[in-house]
Amino acid sequence: MTNAGILPSFVSLSRLIDCFVHTHELKFAFGVLSLILKRGFVVSSYVMNLMLKGLCRNGEVFKALDLFSEMKRSHVLPDNVSYSTIIKGLCTEKRLENALDLLVEMEGTNFEPDVVTYCNLMDGLCKVGRVEEAKGLLENMKRKGLEANVIVYGVLVGGYCKIGQWKEATDGKTTKAVDLFKLMLGRGEELVL
Repeated sequence: MTNAGILPSFVSLSRLIDCFVHTHELKFAFGVLSLILKRGFVVSSYVMNLMLKGLCRNGEVFKALDLFSEMKRSHVLPDNVSYSTIIKGLCTEKRLENALDLLVEMEGTNFEPDVVTYCNLMDGLCKVGRVEEAKGLLENMKRKGLEANVIVYGVLVGGYCKIGQWKEATDGKTTKAVDLFKLMLGRGEELVL
């Protein structure tokens, strides 16, 4: 393109970053980001979120945290996607305390966690057996007026099953996993088999 005298637009360069992120070619994505800066384009949170996503997908969550901090210093304000991406990356790396701290930071900004953010945290907690904490996040989510969906309930049901709470108790009461499943069906969520 540039050999023909045609300079790529910001949109073209952003799409190129997206492509490199999806193909796990972060070295090239960072090269394109450098070109964006060199060309004098204003870097948006969209482009930075692509970079955060790429770093987290590659297991480089601490580099993503560094970039997240750099965003704030460079006046590229993180948004819900920025926070959610980092939180998911931290959960994937089982850095749950860091993820929970970031949730608290997020709640102190103009951005409110959404169902996706809460679900990522609940999933991370459930995967390490901290299901009651995940259930507490569900309650927190509901207090904020957010509706849990089938994915959220599925994460919690899976978490309870993982810790052995799926069988009926000897006293004839249902377990927490079964209770959640019934609640999900009672809300009108469809059971797809």
